Amino acid sequence: MIKNFLLLGLLSFIVAETFSQNKTLGVGTTTPNPNAALHVESPTNNQGFIMPRLTTANRTSSGFQGVLTASDIGLMVYDTDLKAIYIWDGAAWGSAAKLAFPYQDSILTAPANSNLLKLYYGGTAPGNVGVAYFENLNPNNAFGPLFVRTNGTGSASNFFINNAANSAGAVNGTTNGSGPGIRGLNTGTGNAANFTISNAANTLAALRTTTNGSGPAINASNTGLTDGFAGLFSNTQATNTYPAIQASTVGTGTGVRVIQSATSVGGGMDVFMQNSSGSAIGFSVDQQGLGPAVNVAASNTGSTAPALSINHSGTGNAITANRPIQATQFIGDGSGLTNLPAVSFPFSTSVNNSATLFDVTNTGAGKAANFSINNASNADNTLRVTTNGTGDNGWFEVTNASSTGSPVVGITNGLGAAGYFQGTNKPNGGTALVGTTNSDKGGVTAPVGVYGESTGTGSLGGSFRVNNPGNVYPALYAETNGTGTTIYAKQISTTSGNAGYFEVSNAANPATGVYAKTFGTGIALSGLTTGTGTAGRFEISNASNTSAALEAVTNGTGNAGNFQINNSSNIQEAVVAITNGLGNAIAGITTGTGGRGGYFGIANASNAQAGLTGETNGTGPAISANQTNGGLAIELLAGGIRLSTATYSAPVTITSKAALYEITSGSGNVDLPSTGPVGETCWVSNATATAITVNSGPGVGYGSIKQFIRLTGGWQIVN
Repeated sequence: MIKNFLLLGLLSFIVAETFSQNKTLGVGTTTPNPNAALHVESPTNNQGFIMPRLTTANRTSSGFQGVLTASDIGLMVYDTDLKAIYIWDGAAWGSAAKLAFPYQDSILTAPANSNLLKLYYGGTAPGNVGVAYFENLNPNNAFGPLFVRTNGTGSASNFFINNAANSAGAVNGTTNGSGPGIRGLNTGTGNAANFTISNAANTLAALRTTTNGSGPAINASNTGLTDGFAGLFSNTQATNTYPAIQASTVGTGTGVRVIQSATSVGGGMDVFMQNSSGSAIGFSVDQQGLGPAVNVAASNTGSTAPALSINHSGTGNAITANRPIQATQFIGDGSGLTNLPAVSFPFSTSVNNSATLFDVTNTGAGKAANFSINNASNADNTLRVTTNGTGDNGWFEVTNASSTGSPVVGITNGLGAAGYFQGTNKPNGGTALVGTTNSDKGGVTAPVGVYGESTGTGSLGGSFRVNNPGNVYPALYAETNGTGTTIYAKQISTTSGNAGYFEVSNAANPATGVYAKTFGTGIALSGLTTGTGTAGRFEISNASNTSAALEAVTNGTGNAGNFQINNSSNIQEAVVAITNGLGNAIAGITTGTGGRGGYFGIANASNAQAGLTGETNGTGPAISANQTNGGLAIELLAGGIRLSTATYSAPVTITSKAALYEITSGSGNVDLPSTGPVGETCWVSNATATAITVNSGPGVGYGSIKQFIRLTGGWQIVN
């Protein structure tokens, strides 16, 4: 013990002497730095310095932080909760890790494969947590909040989602300005942007663009002064049999449209086949619908050029038909086209004659006429028919009553429509397509005026669309003068699929998804099921939607809603309302001055059931009445009241609820239920031969009945 005191005294003397000589406190060193007030060294090179350690609550408590002032500036502690050093700046705590801005640093050496700055969040608590957030709040600052540049050979930035279940984009660019959400700029010789899918099993597009606006989903422009493509699509694998470009549309427009600007002198479409030894078709149209395979139109009335021009530099035919072409008037003698050497092409003539100018009849098994374009670069129509008269432009008829073939068959293996019909007379208009049948066959296979069928897995059987925002007419109009249904939709799949689906896809559109209107005495909208499902269902899937799932409104004198069971053996309720929320399952509200909030009645005089039954499995009352305006909560207009009755033998402690407790035998005390709301009332009758007491208090004589009411202090006798 004496040695310890001597050692402590010696150390105190050394420290005091060191401090007094150098005005520096040295720990672990005999030569402290004179420029430091405190100099700490580890003589064994295996020690550190521990400053005061406080929890966040200790550091910010009123007992510590509350007494700090500006004179304590520079005071340091270590926050054990936040794992950081905090320094008192004279008014508040600041982290020692806080950088002074603008901040700039340069690192010349670093370990291989290391990151100079890495933020890692490994928490598992619920809630969204961002790892880094950069924002420029100065509207006059033209710099971006984040600038990344590299002089190396790697990417300037890398965004990676490591969660296979994450369907969000690795990069999300959003702007409410007029500029692009994401912009790629290359001032070198590489691509401005590159999108690649490296998973061979991925069948999605490497680049997908979607727009809800009226502009194109993709706009590619070449603004250079030298030759270059605005877009280039290539299949680089020789085994790939798919086209380099595929366009699809579910609307009434074409899959692909090529537009030449009003000032351009170039062609509308150019197909260039570079393989001089190849035999592939330059331009192929396979029409699988009912329309023409190719339609060529020259709509400029001042043009003197042919609508269809065919040039062939080889020795083959300019036009080859796999079936003969028969003519009677101005082409030849009715033989095939190859047997008409007197006719040269291009051929054009004009005849003023009231007879049929071109009449082809085949009495054999082949076609009467065939028109084909075998040049893949030819964008004109195979056949174009035009009339300036008042008759039909084309007439196709099957005269064989037993024939199952169609007068017109349009088939396409391409991306465009198999048939296209358009009415271009805006002032007077005209139906683009009319289908008429006068068949009396009837039945399930009854002929129809227009029939659309899809045999694939990704196409529609029929589509009707109004593509003009100013058009107020419906996309589909159906009318009948008969007694059948105007529109009939039937789903015959054994797995799934709706018979009808109506959708308003614009969130700003306040119109209804289905609107039914009748001027007759029938029902405007009716749902009928012969199966085991419900006849109608209305559901709101948006949790933030405060509107009613079903709203019935009438301006007439009838009921707004009527629910009826027509099966006398059905024991189910006509209306069932269920809620798992905190609101009422059924609420009846009247805003008028003469109607009731609710009415329940039995119209059958022989029905002995209650007009209204309230039942609860909870602890609250089965029926509750609340008058908030000074009137009666309950009013009986006619009839009596029947009380719930429970029979007991005294003495007894009653735990169940009833309005009348009848003591039929025994003697002694009767304890009423110990729990219940203030204001609860009941009656106790004595049918025994002796007197009884209630709650060890008031007596109830033989043959008498007493009323009790629960007050704050317990049960009290009323009479």
